[in-house]
Amino acid sequence: MLFFPFEVVKERFLKGWRTQFIVAVMASALLVGLCGCAKNQMSIKIQSNYNTNDEQPVCIVIRSVNYSNFLTESYQDIAGMVYADPPNSTVIASRIILPGTKKKIKIEIPPKELVGVYCLFKEPDIWRILLRRPFDSKYYIILEQNRIVLKKRGLFK
Repeated sequence: MLFFPFEVVKERFLKGWRTQFIVAVMASALLVGLCGCAKNQMSIKIQSNYNTNDEQPVCIVIRSVNYSNFLTESYQDIAGMVYADPPNSTVIASRIILPGTKKKIKIEIPPKELVGVYCLFKEPDIWRILLRRPFDSKYYIILEQNRIVLKKRGLFK
């Protein structure tokens, strides 16, 4: 059994209540920093070029989806989900992004499904990407003129 001389450390270094308080706050912050970045969340940073969507605003849709639905659902199906009343339960987030801007979207990771990111361009080329398990905590996406590009997983510039 290992012996850790906590009483010796306490007597030498943690004499005052202020020092003890600061050490407790720092230890708490460290714990929150290590495990407080919730494993059930992800952050998606989206950067649009100035010529994105022929310089028109574009709608980004993030939803929970299984692989077969991702492959078979059409552009019109996704557009209908965003503007449905009541909203479709699979839509996690939707945002309007202006050309030449950046937006960071934090979402809760679905318990079982994958995550589809869709971009409703005026004239779509590549308009959707699928994020698969195991998920990274951060994704970086660039919107080009008529396509969505997953630049690098887990990299924030």
